[in-house]
Amino acid sequence: MHDVQFASKSDQRQERYANKRAEIWGIMKEKLQYLSLPNDSELREQLCGPEFALNSRDEILLEAKADMKRRGVASPDIADALACTFASEIATLPVPGWDGRGDHLVRSEYDPFARESVDGPPGMPPRVYAEGWARLREDD
Repeated sequence: MHDVQFASKSDQRQERYANKRAEIWGIMKEKLQYLSLPNDSELREQLCGPEFALNSRDEILLEAKADMKRRGVASPDIADALACTFASEIATLPVPGWDGRGDHLVRSEYDPFARESVDGPPGMPPRVYAEGWARLREDD
């Protein structure tokens, strides 16, 4: 677990963020296109709620929660929690067999690009589980 100090300095110098909160929201913005998020109107409103400005050093600064409250916008607590998942880098390690040629290939149960399924409902790909993971089946 990592403590995220929103007011602390940004770690990324190539982007001009005024503080850690602006930095992790900026990273989250870049990654949103790759995320699978629930269709939740509250989360959507919170992601769109904070405005931003440039400070005197031309760094990106997100609107303070107190200023959002004055505008009548709720505190983006859920969106802040999502942004905190981008507060530190994670290491990605190569896993044998994940190149698509081995039997360790893991796919999620939902594939938006799948056209048909062999062993599931139409539009769903076949279920494939990594060795050692529990298998949940409806017929048990």
